[in-house]
Amino acid sequence: VLLGIAIHGAFGISFPAYLPRKEMTTILKLLPDEILYNYLFSETLRLVVIISSFLWAINLFAPISSFISALSFFLLVSLLAEKTPYTNHQWNFLSVALILFAIWYGNSYRDILSSKSLLVVGRKAAYPLWIPQTLLVFCSVGYFYSGFTKLQHFGWSWANGLSLQIWTFVFSTHDSLLRTWILSSRSVALVFQYLALITELLSAIVLFSARARIPIGIMLIFFHLGNE
Repeated sequence: VLLGIAIHGAFGISFPAYLPRKEMTTILKLLPDEILYNYLFSETLRLVVIISSFLWAINLFAPISSFISALSFFLLVSLLAEKTPYTNHQWNFLSVALILFAIWYGNSYRDILSSKSLLVVGRKAAYPLWIPQTLLVFCSVGYFYSGFTKLQHFGWSWANGLSLQIWTFVFSTHDSLLRTWILSSRSVALVFQYLALITELLSAIVLFSARARIPIGIMLIFFHLGNE
């Protein structure tokens, strides 16, 4: 499933033509602008993700295909971060997940290839506990830090409704009832921003409460669906 999403993401990720950032955002900032903002570079990365992820999915050229898939997708997401003025949480999460699974796969691919059923291997060795635990910490800390920095720099006034309306108008290209609703009412936009900020701050709770994981996870999913 993760590889399918990665391939879909590689096809769907687009790179808006924004001005280069002054500060260092990712390791790709070390590259010259002639390479970083070259169309051939981004399309090559996209193609490498698609091919290597497909090979990984069918267990060919293991474990090299898994490492290339994880690394190339990480670079593709890094390139997106260099060319957009906002954080793409969902792609960052997927990138970390691919890296973790590539590490596991690199240590277990012989068992997988020698097994007649991946499900059997899955029950015995796949998805070791440290993978979901690491992803849980990554999500919790990442979203909480996102909410905390909003409060640190702007306070609760970050949720003013107007900024969400501007964001929706500029970055949302899909006509939908939600988009119309947000743009037509600042009060509605303000409520959505407060809910988003509170959800990010509450994400720290999932480290200590298993019961809180499902409702907060659902709220984060709706948050991203709303962004899309």
